[in-house]
Amino acid sequence: MSLGVIALIALLVIVVISCISERNVGIMCIAAAFLLATFSGGVLKVDALNTFFPIKLFMILVGATFLFSMATINGTVAKMAQWAVKGSGGSVGMIPIIFCILSCVLSAIGPGNIATTVVLAPIGMALAGETRISPFLMTLMIVNGANAGALSPLAPTGIIANGLVEKIKLEYIGNQIFLNSLLGNGVASLLAYVGFGGLKLWGAKVDPGLSQRVKDIVSAKIEPWDKSQLITLAAIATWIILVLVFKWDVGFTALVLGVVLSFLNVADEKKAMAAQPWFTMFMLVGVMVLVEVCGKLGGLEYATSAIARISTTNTISAIFGGLTGFVSTYSGSSAVVMPTFVPLIPGLVQKLGVVGPDAIDLQRNLVYTCCVSAHLVDASPLSLLGALCIAAAPEWEDKNKLFRNLLIWGVSMAAFAALISFIFWR
Repeated sequence: MSLGVIALIALLVIVVISCISERNVGIMCIAAAFLLATFSGGVLKVDALNTFFPIKLFMILVGATFLFSMATINGTVAKMAQWAVKGSGGSVGMIPIIFCILSCVLSAIGPGNIATTVVLAPIGMALAGETRISPFLMTLMIVNGANAGALSPLAPTGIIANGLVEKIKLEYIGNQIFLNSLLGNGVASLLAYVGFGGLKLWGAKVDPGLSQRVKDIVSAKIEPWDKSQLITLAAIATWIILVLVFKWDVGFTALVLGVVLSFLNVADEKKAMAAQPWFTMFMLVGVMVLVEVCGKLGGLEYATSAIARISTTNTISAIFGGLTGFVSTYSGSSAVVMPTFVPLIPGLVQKLGVVGPDAIDLQRNLVYTCCVSAHLVDASPLSLLGALCIAAAPEWEDKNKLFRNLLIWGVSMAAFAALISFIFWR
């Protein structure tokens, strides 16, 4: 058996482990990469593993997550959410919509989908508990909104996607990835709202008692912004302007602003460092190291050949979307699925015999397919986002039923990912 096949098997086994275990698959990937290099008979040097570590991407994630850890700890993000809820004006039907839009905006400006769901799930589910709005509907709106914004060029997942695109030598398509994320998750949110009771929250159909409870919550007093929170808001606004207008480096700019906030004592630096998603970041970089090893040893050739054998240029987007969506139902979207499947795209397009400008177009479409499909399923209770909402569900909600409903939704979204990929990205 060739080293390439062994490397591919190791990668696939670790992806399977990520579906059934909470162990950090990134560390396992680095360990497997070391063993493959050690026993490669000189084909791959152990020192080469250091060059595979995506240090640029890692530092971008460190900076961005540090800045928004500060903003979360001092209550800035939560207060933004409280003020947004007031925007419903007491309209029951607007509450799920506002949480969807709010989670999208918060996720897009920097915190990303995980941090946004951590903040909004307790607020949204508590509100659902007090008003008797369906926790299932609230979960779908929060998670789909967070995932819609997750692929923003400023958010950790968008940063990961753009780093992977750079590695496969495509031109910058970060804005297009974000717009397609808004499209895919926006359609899913609309289906959820219409299909699971959103329309019943409007007008004469609304229970008067429910309407009054919402009005009472909306009219409740919110503590004014304190000095630390106003400084943090200014820092976030500065970061967005410097990155988007003046093209400053995303990670280092965020890191500098985080240091400034630390010196101004707006939040506890140690708590902010502890709150960063180190576990997820090491999952990402570890998987990327093993994927690089797999590519160097020829393992990715076997994977692309297998997918190409069951695909045509017309069906590849649907097959790729369904595959990445299904794997993501049980595994990490940005930390496992994207770094595993995006590197396959150039070889897959080549195997399908597509060349020239058409090849570039197909590569772009498969990037959109992979990134969006991997996140469409994330309301699954086996994903962190779905699990966060279940944990925050009100006491009166049957959590076993909520678990089943979210699992059915997650699996069905893999099929939806195949459909939407076939319609928009081929």
